[in-house]
Amino acid sequence: MAFNVSKYRVSMLYRISFLLFLFLIDRLLRKIALEGWIKFFPNKNIAFGIPCPNFILYPLLVFIFYFVVSNLIFTYQKRKIVEFSSFALIFIGALSNILDRINYSFIVDYLDFFSLSVINLADLMISVGVIILISRKIFGIRLIK
Repeated sequence: MAFNVSKYRVSMLYRISFLLFLFLIDRLLRKIALEGWIKFFPNKNIAFGIPCPNFILYPLLVFIFYFVVSNLIFTYQKRKIVEFSSFALIFIGALSNILDRINYSFIVDYLDFFSLSVINLADLMISVGVIILISRKIFGIRLIK
């Protein structure tokens, strides 16, 4: 008996598996940092260390989450693989950061780039997702297929 699986579903399965792998690696690195194996920096601010009071932060996070999830569903239904992958990167990265904020009231940053900036893998996922979306939507550049 042969399975008839579309290329779209196989591609989505690979992409989602890779994203879940990145999520698990990020969570593992945070745990390692919290246990003292690597140096971590508690980040109570939002993107790029911008301070934001909680009464603004939490409604902003709800709005961003709603926007990302609705676009995830839309791009999946429209079979826009690259856009879906970009929003999925943003979603997975944001979810990991929000889990930190809920559990510790700060975000665990553990990648120190020569004291210029301290970030984590989730921040990189969010940044890559945003860069791909901007390059495709605004500039029409296809960084990946």
